[in-house]
Amino acid sequence: MSQKINPISFRLGLSQVWDTTFVTYGHNLQPYYFIFTKLELENYIKRFFISKYLLLGSSYWIIKHNKLVVIINYLNLKKSNTKVLKFNKHLSTLVTKWTNSPTKIYLLRNSIWSSSAELVISYIRITLQKENSLKKVIINTSKIINTQLQHKKTVYTIKGPLNLKLQGFKIISSGRFENSRSNMSKIIKYSGGSLPLPQLNNYVEYSYKEIYTKSGVCSLHVWMLYM
Repeated sequence: MSQKINPISFRLGLSQVWDTTFVTYGHNLQPYYFIFTKLELENYIKRFFISKYLLLGSSYWIIKHNKLVVIINYLNLKKSNTKVLKFNKHLSTLVTKWTNSPTKIYLLRNSIWSSSAELVISYIRITLQKENSLKKVIINTSKIINTQLQHKKTVYTIKGPLNLKLQGFKIISSGRFENSRSNMSKIIKYSGGSLPLPQLNNYVEYSYKEIYTKSGVCSLHVWMLYM
């Protein structure tokens, strides 16, 4: 069962934590309203980052005592960080008006895009705007991640912050690819290092996106394991 497509659900409470936390004891709050607002805000943030050619990583939402805290990981491919700082102020004001709750937003800038499954998918999506072949992009991405094995990263687990090393990764994409003689759907798979998914005490990052190409829609899955 631990080898299902999304491995995070089996690890919640054992080694990993939720990306959204509600602490509403004694307060007349409506969690379902915040969940709906969170989905709309995530969609707005994704569209902004795409328009500014920024790589959007994982995000964490904490709602505690009628206050909202949002932590967003991102990577700026350009040296200038002015647009992101302006967006931070604009987004904080927008969310405060939207939710009627005091809001603090922290944008954490990553230095390496291969350190997160979300950033890897964002990198592939942006690279596809310059390169037509999804297969070539995945091959080149896998080669770069292979050079980052044993790279240290600080992650937040059920035991608190830990410094873990990247032990392995896997990228799978299925769909109709360019320059293919057959119209049938195919699967391409690239991996590196060690990826023991049955062990639930390992920290695993997983991300899924749909990639739109000239030949149709392709699914893209990324697993990254830290120990």
